[in-house]
Amino acid sequence: MIREKRQKKCPVLVDDVEVVPNTSLFRKYIEKTYGHDFDTGLPEAQCGVAWALGELCEDNIYWSMILERWLVEENSLAGPVVFFRPVPNPMPPITVAVVCRQIHRDLWGQCFGRHARG
Repeated sequence: MIREKRQKKCPVLVDDVEVVPNTSLFRKYIEKTYGHDFDTGLPEAQCGVAWALGELCEDNIYWSMILERWLVEENSLAGPVVFFRPVPNPMPPITVAVVCRQIHRDLWGQCFGRHARG
C-alpha cells in the first residue's frame, strides 16, 4: 500500500479507505493493488516515451487547472470564494487576493503564466 502524508492537492485517487494523493502514484497503486500492467505488450523504449509524455502533459494540465481555477474571474465563485468561506470575516476576500497574487507569481515563475490567453 502506498502511504504518504496528505499533500492537500487535487486530484486524489480514493479506493475504499486508501487515498493516493499524487497523480504520479495512481498508476503504481493500481498496478500493485490490482495487478494491472499498463505497459503490457509495449517495448521498453515505448514505455519510457509513454511515461515521459504523461509527465509532460500532467505538468501542463496542472498549471492550466491552477490558472483556470484561481485567476479566471468567472470561476472564482466555484473555487477561491468557496475554499475560504470558513475563514472569519472580513478575511475571505483578503485571503483570496493574497493567494491569487501568489499563484500569479508562481505561474509567471513557471512560465505558464507568461502565455497570452485565447
